[in-house]
Amino acid sequence: MSEQIAWTSVRSVADIIAALPWADPAWMYLERVPRSFLDPAAIDSALRLERLDPATAFDAWERGRVFDDAQEIKWERLSNDFHVVYCGVTPPSALTITPVVVSNTADPSYFLWGQSVQAKDRAALGIDPDDPAYIELRIPRVLRYPLPLTARRACVHVHELFGADGTLCYARWAGVSEEKL
Repeated sequence: MSEQIAWTSVRSVADIIAALPWADPAWMYLERVPRSFLDPAAIDSALRLERLDPATAFDAWERGRVFDDAQEIKWERLSNDFHVVYCGVTPPSALTITPVVVSNTADPSYFLWGQSVQAKDRAALGIDPDDPAYIELRIPRVLRYPLPLTARRACVHVHELFGADGTLCYARWAGVSEEKL
């Protein structure tokens, strides 16, 4: 069976996420949408990319996605509801399937922002020795990825679906790994 794309609007995204069977490993990307300037503590906690924790309060995040190598669900809060989009083989029954004819797929990887903070620079930056911290000079914050401390750069794997005319119909995140040298 081929992948399907489906969507819905719901009050709670947490129930849909809990009902899906997630492979190991699975990841979650969670984002706060600021309505004003953020203090340093809020900046540090406004974005998370880490291994899936099913106990996470997903409804507290304005935007996010949970993904593994076979499926992804992503959401964004619009007023009081979440707009939810699923891509995978078995959409939850509460979602409306959007017909998409896929004639080709691709599985590229893209570098994420930043390089791992070197051990010699951690003390000067106030970063703990065990913190998987990444720095990108164009982004004024420390980034954290679910990788070992030895990883120099992070990559996100994407599964792209193309139509018969070669246009990209949909792209879903499929994994996170360290850069392969």
